[in-house]
Formats: sequence, C-alpha cells, structure tokens
Amino acid sequence: MPISVAELIEKLHKREDVETVIEEARKKAIEARSKLSEKIREFWDSDEGELIRNLLSYEAYDSGYADEVERIMEGVADDLRKVAKTTNIGNLYRFVWGKPTK
Repeated sequence: MPISVAELIEKLHKREDVETVIEEARKKAIEARSKLSEKIREFWDSDEGELIRNLLSYEAYDSGYADEVERIMEGVADDLRKVAKTTNIGNLYRFVWGKPTK
C-alpha cells in the first residue's frame, strides 16, 4: 500500500515501522529501475535508437561540445570522486537501486 510523504515523515518522527517503509520503497525503486532499463535497452537496440545515437554523437563532436565536456571533466573528475567517496553517496545510490556496494 503506498504511503504519502506526510505519513512517512510522521512515522519517522514517531520511529514507527521506518525500516519496513524504507525497504518497501527500495523494492519498488529496484522494480521500477528494472522495467525502465529494459525499455531503454529495447529503444537503443532498435534501428531508431542507433540512428539517434549516431546523430547525437556526430553533433556533439562536430559542434565541439564533446571536446569541451572532456576538458572540463578532466579538471574536476578527481574532486568529484573524492567528494563521492567521502560522503558515501555512491553506495547509497547503489543500495537503493539494488546494486552491490563497494
């Protein structure tokens, strides 16, 4: 049975069934991600998906966008990794999506 945000906040405040509510929400997130991933894979594996992928790649490189993004990311990639590791945010996302943590 779905629970509203207000009900969740009330339960969290009262410490009632918090783990159960969170685990149920996590299971629904994993199920939704699985269904979404399947549909996205189906699209990208189609002729239309290949056409779109190729057109977007061409435009990204032809316009210089891809090179600029690569240059920018080289400057911040290490900082992003450090922040992600320090905050443990990656493991939290992996946990929610049903992936093994590192």
